Amino acid sequence: MGAVLATVWFAAPATRNLVPVVFVVIVVLVALRFGALAGIVGSLVGAAIFAGWLYAPVGSLHVKDTGARDQIGWMVLAGISLSYLLAPKLSGRDHKH
Repeated sequence: MGAVLATVWFAAPATRNLVPVVFVVIVVLVALRFGALAGIVGSLVGAAIFAGWLYAPVGSLHVKDTGARDQIGWMVLAGISLSYLLAPKLSGRDHKH
């Protein structure tokens, strides 16, 4: 949902480059609250949404501009890495048997 809203809010060419950065912050907050898996899934789904709706050609997962592809790649890398690093760790005592 956040990726869709960010796509609509930042669709203007002047702000389009900020979308991946803002979304990484959102992914990190989600990972801090719900765990690494939620952050990883959010990063991947967000990248697919941005590729399909934000960057040309719209409606396709293929991104024509190499700079936009780089931004999506860095967003996924940062989102997954930060999700692993910053998400709360479960100890053995937290699991119910």
